[in-house]
This record gives sequence, C-alpha cells and structure tokens, in this order.
Amino acid sequence: MIEDGLTPGISAAALSRDAADGSVTYIADVKPQWVRRESGYFDSAVEILMLGGSLKIGSETLFRGCYAFLPGGVLHGPMESDTGAEFFLMFHGEPTFKVAKADKQRAKSNHAIRNHDILRAPWDVSRAYEGRPKDEIPEGLKVKYIRTDPDTGAYSLMCYQQPLWRDRKLEVHDTWEELILLEGDYQMGLAGMVTGGTYIFRQGHIPHGPQATRYGSVWFGRGEKEINFDYQEVDWADQMIEKYMKSDNVVGQSANAQPWGSWRG
Repeated sequence: MIEDGLTPGISAAALSRDAADGSVTYIADVKPQWVRRESGYFDSAVEILMLGGSLKIGSETLFRGCYAFLPGGVLHGPMESDTGAEFFLMFHGEPTFKVAKADKQRAKSNHAIRNHDILRAPWDVSRAYEGRPKDEIPEGLKVKYIRTDPDTGAYSLMCYQQPLWRDRKLEVHDTWEELILLEGDYQMGLAGMVTGGTYIFRQGHIPHGPQATRYGSVWFGRGEKEINFDYQEVDWADQMIEKYMKSDNVVGQSANAQPWGSWRG
C-alpha cells in the first residue's frame, strides 16, 4: 500500500491539498525507463493530464495532451515510461494505492476514461449555464468538454479564448475551480498577468475579473459540480483591459512563457 499515491521514482510537488478530505493535486515527472510493476487501484478517483513524454498504464499509452480518469477502486495495470513523462495527478481524496488483481467492490468502472486525446479533439461552442445564457457568452470562447460526472455534475474541460478576447464583468461561482493555464497570456483581474504554466485553485464564491488575453489562452479547468455564474458590473473594467492590451510588458508568444508548447489544436 502506497499512502501518498507516489510510487518510488516519481518526483512530484503538491500544488494544493484539502486538509479535510485529503484531496491533492501534484505536478509530477518520471525519468526514462521508469516502471511500477504492480497492478492495483487508488482508493480515491484520480485524473491524469499529460504535459509531455509518454506514460503507459496497463495497455494504454498516454502522450502529451492525453487525459485519463480512474474512479476510486477501478483496477489499472502496471505503469511505465520509456521516454520519461511530465503530468498532473489530481486526486479526489486521499491518494492511497493498493496492490490488487480486480476492481474494488462497487467501483464505477463504467465511468473510467482510460485514454482521451484531448489535444486533437475539436473545439466546440460553450453551452449555456445557470446565470449565463447563450447570448451572454463572451465572443471568442471555445470549449472541449472532457468529463462530466452523471451523479454530481463535477466537470473537467479545456477552454480557449481567442486573441483579443475580453470579459469585462466580475464573476462568481458556487463551485471551487482548479485551473491550469496551459498556453498563452491572461489578465486575471487585479492579480495581473499570468502566462503558460500558471496554476490556480480558487474556492467558490470568490469574485474574479475582469479577464482578457492579447495573444489567446488555453486553460484546463475542473470543479466539484456544474458551474454557475453570478455577474457584477464594475466601472473600471474597460480602463483596466485597455491598459493590459496596450502594455509593452504583456508576453504570450515566447517559448519561456509557454513551457508545455501549443495546445490550441
């Protein structure tokens, strides 16, 4: 039994951790020829997002841009990497791994996503949500829906804001949000500019905005239930956005600002 979910040979840094239920998100990597020979399962669900290299889990090989979701108690085979790999591990509870030869009783194996190539999936228009009907979706926003839990509405997705996209309102959600800026530049309201490689965990009910991007941006995001929107107008939004768009200090195209390459597809 491996208490932290990290087999020897995995280097990892915890980006966020819930003291109440043990949920934790790691950014992790393994070196070439790394192997975990045991089959088994994690007690809690885990999401894996590949940033680079290759990672074989059972019979599936995940490359950059691939995603997997393994519900708690669902068996998966040995893991190995010929090339080395960098990836996110997002555990929905305590990340305990148990060696086993079969699923845990009542595990939701039908919810598993073994290997989804989200990098090559097409972009779609965003659907309407509570508080944000179709006609209020900011122009230039595209989405890739990755996973929606049929019981809780918990979601994982990617969204793309086209160059010069902007949203001048403050917004609030009931759900927490975990966000990874995979590519681009982004004005995150009063927090200022962020670029590729940025990680954010935001509790629910925290206002944020206005938001904009000069060169375009791609985010991976997830939440504990279906997202909703509550908007607030602020009279200083346009001035802040215009200042950002004209600033000589905005970066978003250099290699240094995009550690994981392009995700626009």
